[in-house]
Amino acid sequence: MDFFLRYLWLFIILAVIVVLILTFTIVMLIRNKKKVATEPKKKVVVQDANEWVDAFGGKDNIKGVEAKGSRLVVNVTYKTLVKKDALHNIGAKSIIVGENKVTVVLDIEAEKVAKLLK
Repeated sequence: MDFFLRYLWLFIILAVIVVLILTFTIVMLIRNKKKVATEPKKKVVVQDANEWVDAFGGKDNIKGVEAKGSRLVVNVTYKTLVKKDALHNIGAKSIIVGENKVTVVLDIEAEKVAKLLK
């Protein structure tokens, strides 16, 4: 008991420091969450078919197109001709490149883009 009373001031300082660190951490987490939530969504541009065709390596590289919900599946002749950066710039959320198939995740515009590529 004597030890506790002797170092009471030290325990109080440590408790205050821990509370300040926890408060700071929680505030930073809340701020970062708000920033992520307020980032504007990219709008998928479906007006220009040439951009989409060029991103998949040209008309000759596209063998088939299929829309599955928000996913666009494009069968290609050469996967090396697919330009991932261009696809991201025109609205692709994510891109999965297989052997001869490219799957692009879009918002709700996959059907419209599929019609442009056919």
